[in-house]
Amino acid sequence: MCNKVNKKPVIVFGLGSFSNLMTRYIQRFTDWQIEAYTVDDEYCTESTYLGKPVIAFSAVKEKYPPQSYDAFVAVGYSSMGETRKNAFLRLKEKGFQVRNFQHPDSSCSYDVIGEGNIILENATVSIGTSLADGNLVWCNSNIAHDCCIGSFNTFCGSSAFGGFTVIKDNCFFGINSTCKDGITIDSYTFVGASAYLSSDTKRDDAFIPRSTQKTARLSSKSVMRFLGE
Repeated sequence: MCNKVNKKPVIVFGLGSFSNLMTRYIQRFTDWQIEAYTVDDEYCTESTYLGKPVIAFSAVKEKYPPQSYDAFVAVGYSSMGETRKNAFLRLKEKGFQVRNFQHPDSSCSYDVIGEGNIILENATVSIGTSLADGNLVWCNSNIAHDCCIGSFNTFCGSSAFGGFTVIKDNCFFGINSTCKDGITIDSYTFVGASAYLSSDTKRDDAFIPRSTQKTARLSSKSVMRFLGE
């Protein structure tokens, strides 16, 4: 269980709405002790957040050494997971262990899991599946058996994936999107809400459902520009 009692207090990276959301999950469903929040120096404009100290990222290791504190990345899905990836890698460079959060109402039988993953309520991750680092699995998502999941992917609510699917890094799957079993989804693939993906993708592909129920193939970078990411 990812949320078991841990003696080390936790430093949370992030001050936005997603950090607020994850703080409430942590307070309700874990025994973690949040000691402080940290954010990049240019965004460190307040001294407290949710009643805890805020420390500039450049000073976090000195103030809260990784020998005594763990870290948690509370960053959402902006920029195809690049913001989350950046925070995670810099925390690891400083020597922190980055915790996973697994909601107690999720159903997880994965074989392998890395660090910094977030799995929310009623999500399913089935037997034989491996997850690397920094994945965000929203509520009601269903990842079937024997999938191979890379890092910093976002699985929005009620997205579904057939067995033996390979998903590389920094992909985004919208609400109610579905991916056929046995395909390989290359890094930075964007699959829009309610889209159905039935074949392998190339890096930076984007798939947006049309009103005719067909799916348009675009570039994930162009989609991010359109969304203002």
